[in-house]
Amino acid sequence: MSWYKEAVCMRCGRPLDGKFYDACPKCAEESVNVNYRTIYDLSSAKLPAAETTQPGIYRFRDFYPLEDSDPVVSIGEGNTPLHRLERMGKQLGLEQLWMKDESKNPTMSHKDRLCSLIISKALAEKAPGITISSTGNQGAAAAAYAAVAGLPCVIFTTSNVSPSMKTLMQAYGASVFVTPSMADRGVIMEKLVRELDFVPASGVMSPPIGSSCFGIDAYKSIAFEVFEQMGGRVPDWFVVPISYGDTLYGIYKGMCDLKEMGYIEKVPKFAAAEVFHAVENTIKASSSDPIPQPSEPSIQTSIATGFCAYPGGVGKAAEGGGRKTRRKGGGADDLHRSEDPGGDRHVGAGDSLHSAHPGGFQERDGKQLWD
Repeated sequence: MSWYKEAVCMRCGRPLDGKFYDACPKCAEESVNVNYRTIYDLSSAKLPAAETTQPGIYRFRDFYPLEDSDPVVSIGEGNTPLHRLERMGKQLGLEQLWMKDESKNPTMSHKDRLCSLIISKALAEKAPGITISSTGNQGAAAAAYAAVAGLPCVIFTTSNVSPSMKTLMQAYGASVFVTPSMADRGVIMEKLVRELDFVPASGVMSPPIGSSCFGIDAYKSIAFEVFEQMGGRVPDWFVVPISYGDTLYGIYKGMCDLKEMGYIEKVPKFAAAEVFHAVENTIKASSSDPIPQPSEPSIQTSIATGFCAYPGGVGKAAEGGGRKTRRKGGGADDLHRSEDPGGDRHVGAGDSLHSAHPGGFQERDGKQLWD
């Protein structure tokens, strides 16, 4: 039985009574686009046993907004290894440095968790298809899970998408269209959503509000897995590379669930690694609304945005932030894109692991965090 109760606006608390992909209409009247957050009654909730009949991340399905009768679309996502990085830890002066290896998911990224839940809900609601605007991992994950669900998937991307990622999307059977600009892909995708009732596996609003509030809950499984893999403990810090902050917020929600259920005494501090200062400057300004930042082409394709979603999620997880205070309470920090390849080399050479660009970015931010 799911512990899910309702979804409400992050900013004003207004209950969701329309489409999940639309911003809160009340806050939109004040020119602020805001996502929703899910609420659960965990008064009698417990983590499930290690062995269940549920596939993938659905061992934790009671912590997702699913009915008992809803089908799930899983290809074995989740339960990824947690590696101790001993050599890198010594370089950073950390005895306990760990990396959650999300490359072991079916399409090699954490986006499998998100898309699995989004497409499970789409299947339960008898959606005619899935659509997404993406230059990378989320598009590949949406294509793979839509294929398993037997739903058509239409992906809009841009010319800077890597050839290998475009091929991966097409290999899963998606229809992939390259648009002239980033803005164009969103406009065309929105037509599929509003006119043909396709379910969006990425946001449709501009300025962005982030991904589906329901899909974000799939990232809670990362928190639950880390808690189990660390023998009933959680780290002091969680460093997460972000774009709009969906992953960080989902992990944070999972940690909050663990605290509410009495498994842990305090939630870890969170550090958001980004490219163009959006979350960092929003937190530094103590702004209740997102502050967009100038952006430019970057090697960090998947996380290179000058926007952040409403800071009620990421900001709360990384509150107290900014370069000067993140040791005390969490925060956000940027790294210049030219630094990333060095982070990739450090991970590979030090502990026999390969880090994709966002992961290398995470390692470099971790190094600055403690220096």
